[in-house]
Amino acid sequence: MIKIFLPLILTIFINIHALAIDIYVSDKKKLPIELDLILTFYQTQTLSSEDKIFLDSSILEIDSLAQNLTEEEILFVTKTEIYKTLLLPKDSTPLPKNQYDQNIIKLLQKASQTNKHDPFISWFLNGIILDLEKIFSSSAFKDLMLLKGTRTELPIEVIKIERRLDLLLKAVQSLKSSDQNVFRNELKEKVTDCLKNITTAFKLLISKSKIEVKTIESTLKNLKYFKIVKLEEQKTPSANVKIPAKSVDQILAPALGPIPNSPPKPDQNADWENESQKTPNIDPKTLPKPVEESDWLPDF
Repeated sequence: MIKIFLPLILTIFINIHALAIDIYVSDKKKLPIELDLILTFYQTQTLSSEDKIFLDSSILEIDSLAQNLTEEEILFVTKTEIYKTLLLPKDSTPLPKNQYDQNIIKLLQKASQTNKHDPFISWFLNGIILDLEKIFSSSAFKDLMLLKGTRTELPIEVIKIERRLDLLLKAVQSLKSSDQNVFRNELKEKVTDCLKNITTAFKLLISKSKIEVKTIESTLKNLKYFKIVKLEEQKTPSANVKIPAKSVDQILAPALGPIPNSPPKPDQNADWENESQKTPNIDPKTLPKPVEESDWLPDF
């Protein structure tokens, strides 16, 4: 009997112990929840020694640079770089019309359900699902399907829908792979780029600043914007959560409202583009809401 249960007991112990790893979390009174989401996701993936070194150096550098910026600057830059990096594709080639398959919604819903215990992936997929549903039900999408590939010049509203649709579909294209790790690995690479881009943007903003730059070198013992906790402490988010709805339309102008501390919620009754600057109370089990026309997209 002991021989039967000993391996099981050891497995349970190992799994519990594995959950109790140390991870970085951001100070939710000073940094946006989006950064916390990508950080927690990144640290729960398989990390090489190089990945761990990169993470440590990124945390230290972001923490040091942030001490030369205002709260509004930190929020704006961090949110902007995260949304831009997650959504803007490397390939700007327009998708052919046959890629506009509305069945992608079912695939995304299935993937969201499969990853329901991962706050970052749930937030990311549910936001895209809501935006795609709005696009597919719009009159501009019907016009796009009728006119794309013809000699008729597309109206500006249809062009906007086309670019938004291409952007959103490319962001989840890897989900079509039979290997589910492809999507996670792609997200891990994007999170890596998020941290790099935040650091670069902070440096650029500081270099343009007229105020005296403080030379501050953060250490793991004196972090101002981050702290180290056990992963198991992050498993249950607070029920009292606040975060603004976000989407592609707000990538270049993220809301600077009260600092949130839980995954974003989709708002079924409001457009992402027209969402107010207020930060609504939400249920931690629900996620972000899409937006109307994306005025910034034609600039890319």
